[in-house]
Amino acid sequence: MPEVSPQAGELHKVTVTEWIDGDTFHGTYKAKVETRTIIKLPWQPKKAIEIVQTGEAVIPVVVRVWGINTIETHGATKIDGLKDKAAAVLLAPAGTVVKAAAKSGGEEKYGRFLAQVFLPDGREFAKVMIASGHGLEYFGGARR
Repeated sequence: MPEVSPQAGELHKVTVTEWIDGDTFHGTYKAKVETRTIIKLPWQPKKAIEIVQTGEAVIPVVVRVWGINTIETHGATKIDGLKDKAAAVLLAPAGTVVKAAAKSGGEEKYGRFLAQVFLPDGREFAKVMIASGHGLEYFGGARR
């Protein structure tokens, strides 16, 4: 399977499939892939044929939204966390195509794609959530 990962700073179109909480979602993005196959012919051992195939692959991804921290959706904070998640779902329901720009090399400590996320109308997701009272600014490090 070809290895495909978002490049830092580039904008990627990501389709939201499901929100985990107010700052993390499952999604997919399309990546261009190239596969090379070398075939050696048994009747001509000194010759080989190279076949190159190009196309698109739909890559599943877990996106951690950069710039915001919302309340967790489990434990003692579950009720408030579900409110933040509901706000995220209203802004970008399943099927919404957002634009995501990778931050810090594109991957954070839990293996999620860390990205600044922009809604279809161009607004930054984190700023809209924070302005509506759902989440706090967060750029890594100790949480408030």
